[in-house]
Amino acid sequence: MNTLIINANIYTMNPQQPQAKAMLIENGVIKKLWNKGGTDEIIVEAGSDTPVIDAKGQLMLPGFIDTHNHLIMYAQNKNEANCSASNCESIQDIQQKLIEQKRMTSPSDWVIGWGYDDTLLKENRHPVREELDDVIPHQPAIIKHISGHFMVANTKALEAAGITETEEDPQGGHFGRYSNGILNGILHEVGAIQRLVAYLPEKSEDILLEELKAGAKDYIREGITTSTEAAVGIFSAKKELPLLVQALEEGHLPFDLRLMIMEDALQFEGKDYKDDVKALDQLLKNKSNGRMGIDSVKFFQDGSIQLRTAALSDPYIGTTEHGMLVFEQEDFNKKVRKYHDQKVRVSSHGNGDQAIHSILEAYKKAQDENPHPHANHRVEHAQTIQDIDLELAAAYNFPLSFFINHIYYWGDRHRDIFLGKQRAEQMNPLRKAEKFGILFTLHSDCPITPISPLFSIWAACCRQTRNGDVLGENQCLSVEKAVETMTIDGARLNGEENMKGSLAPGKIADFITLDKNIFEADPMQIRDASVTATWKNGQLIYEKEKTFETL
Repeated sequence: MNTLIINANIYTMNPQQPQAKAMLIENGVIKKLWNKGGTDEIIVEAGSDTPVIDAKGQLMLPGFIDTHNHLIMYAQNKNEANCSASNCESIQDIQQKLIEQKRMTSPSDWVIGWGYDDTLLKENRHPVREELDDVIPHQPAIIKHISGHFMVANTKALEAAGITETEEDPQGGHFGRYSNGILNGILHEVGAIQRLVAYLPEKSEDILLEELKAGAKDYIREGITTSTEAAVGIFSAKKELPLLVQALEEGHLPFDLRLMIMEDALQFEGKDYKDDVKALDQLLKNKSNGRMGIDSVKFFQDGSIQLRTAALSDPYIGTTEHGMLVFEQEDFNKKVRKYHDQKVRVSSHGNGDQAIHSILEAYKKAQDENPHPHANHRVEHAQTIQDIDLELAAAYNFPLSFFINHIYYWGDRHRDIFLGKQRAEQMNPLRKAEKFGILFTLHSDCPITPISPLFSIWAACCRQTRNGDVLGENQCLSVEKAVETMTIDGARLNGEENMKGSLAPGKIADFITLDKNIFEADPMQIRDASVTATWKNGQLIYEKEKTFETL
């Protein structure tokens, strides 16, 4: 099927033809773009029987590519108690949200909340298990921290998981305790959280698929046409990958998926693929007609800055704490080397500069000892990366994906509580990365922050904090470069730049329209722009309202 779109303000992200005003689509692929000629002339050239759509002068861009988010987690949160800062200013508010959630559950169900932020609560601390016990005494209850790196459990939840005062801390996490050794219910980092969530009751397949379907609708509303699920199997090594495959096969996910898969989740249909990841990648591509594939094997090498678990070379201000590395360097080197030798990409979570250095050193060692031309292992978040490691990443072509939204949501607290002014102003050093010639993208880490590429673009251009301050003005990007990071650079990171990321003949017709020309507007207004329509493979999959006129 052919479609001709006219009267569009097209920014192609293709330097060979930067702008256009009309585009012809043939069977889901871009056939031709025009930047000259009258409308009648273009219609005749496209063919008199070709359907014509008037874009009414709207800005058109390639579809957005979010290279790091958590759709499964986001989808599940939608049916849980919202304990985020917009809803809860105190622990008492959280307790009330849990009471409301309890009314919607059966007595045998767990009561679950998400999104609390201890640094924005009136008490300026985490809730503890007794405070959950006070309102949910007879059934298990948990609340998840907004960062994804903490969780609080009541007594019944700890009992359900068999976590007792005598249990040793797991690797990559620990159980919070009072000074007398009694558990306080706070679970620190992924290792401890995984220990408990393994005992959460299983949802039915139908419920899980409906959650994903609802979450996916929010993604396409924000213009996302390709998404990277950033930790498949983190909470269920055996079930998350099959769930995504089924959701895609049944049409619940209208965008393409790239997968960062946790090492223990490299299994499918009863077979373990740790020693042959490429075979699993090919299997997924075959099952999805090329719409799903493996991005990388995922590791965590530290935690979160706002929880003081990100590994820093210098201590957090006002403390002697440096955070923590998840793996000793030698152990981490071995993990990276295992997949490097398979010519499989590794992606590693690193917020603190010590963790980022550890990650890049492991990548460098693997490439030095066994060179191959496509060892483009990635660093995730990279928030406090130092110049020496920017140089290393540039020298070895290791790409970075920056969690830029942190500047707005936690920038004030990074400056005043955790890092101090000098380090906070150089967080997410985008301009430096650009000058070094590093391939980098931006991401939302949804649901840690809301899914919105336009917001990430705004944050990269303006670096404004929640309190209205500008944090590190010298690291602001131009609007053009920020848009590139969410389009063509995302495609490059995914190895799909020949198919996606720009609007050019022969490429897949993934594109969006906006209600504002963000290239001509004040950059501060970018966050107020919205997606009016999303097209995938030449098909309209989301329309805010009557955006186009069919002629």
